[in-house]
Amino acid sequence: MRRVPVLALLVAALAAVLAPLPASAQPAPPAKAPKIVASTTWVAAFARAAGATDITVVAPANLPHPPDYDPRPSDLAAVADAAFVLMAPFDGFARRLREAAGSTARVVTVDLVNAPETIRAEVTRLGALFGTEAAAAAFLARFDAEHARLSAEIADRLGRQRPRTVAQRFMAPWARLASLELVGTYGPGPLQPAQLAELAAKSPGLVLKNGHSEREGAPSAGRAIAQATGAREVALLNFPADQDLLGLFRENARRIVAAAGATN
Repeated sequence: MRRVPVLALLVAALAAVLAPLPASAQPAPPAKAPKIVASTTWVAAFARAAGATDITVVAPANLPHPPDYDPRPSDLAAVADAAFVLMAPFDGFARRLREAAGSTARVVTVDLVNAPETIRAEVTRLGALFGTEAAAAAFLARFDAEHARLSAEIADRLGRQRPRTVAQRFMAPWARLASLELVGTYGPGPLQPAQLAELAAKSPGLVLKNGHSEREGAPSAGRAIAQATGAREVALLNFPADQDLLGLFRENARRIVAAAGATN
């Protein structure tokens, strides 16, 4: 029986190990992050939470009310090579964004509500669209942990005394974070005398104002309710300056504790 030299066997084995894999067995190259154009920083924060990294924001972060921004042609030029254009249903310039997107970018409307169930649903949906499901799931795990921590911290700071609260409609979800007793909402339209009387009759101790449309010290529906009832005002935010949803929750929790604690 002919013997195969040991050296020949070793060479053959090494060649088999180093041989290139067939095309079907080659590992897939990492997916390139899609280019995202977001109407506002609030939309961008949802996209970043879902795992997007290449994000261009149309409305500047320092605007009092970003949905009212009037985009310039240079702003809309960024849409030309975007894979996705994200916007909110209430963005005043949504139509112009859609027109600029043409037939190449996929236009996605994002349900912008800072409530945990909405954040979970939208971040999961966007992660699936972007192909960043793992990053979206990782963010949601951090979000759930931070939301629970902030709720517990607020409960510890305020104790059992939670002021009766009236909120601008877009700010109502923040009352849930603090387990405040939400007795009524107003806006975003003008406050009618009958509604003011109805809300005042609920004797709120706290008014959660929209910090983007109700400027501090300026006449507003929230200011009118506070003046009629003696309630303490607190301006909360929905548009994060740095596209950081977790940071936004921390900041609004801080504001709620400072204001609600002063009413006890």
